[in-house]
Amino acid sequence: IPSGEAAARYSNAMMSVNEMGKRILELLPRVESEEQLTAELLEEYEVEPETLRADVREFLGALREHGVLLD
Repeated sequence: IPSGEAAARYSNAMMSVNEMGKRILELLPRVESEEQLTAELLEEYEVEPETLRADVREFLGALREHGVLLD
């Protein structure tokens, strides 16, 4: 979720995500790493671990690229 300068850039923008993207956004504030996020998602979804890792990495990369997620 953007804040500060990123929020100003996206104040009129909208982002569409699927069910898993929504769940990732819900979990982000309480997980400490990409690995922890993936582990939590693996408990909730029936998906191959490598596929999920790649999807999480890609989603987080897109959030970073658009300034929505800051490291």
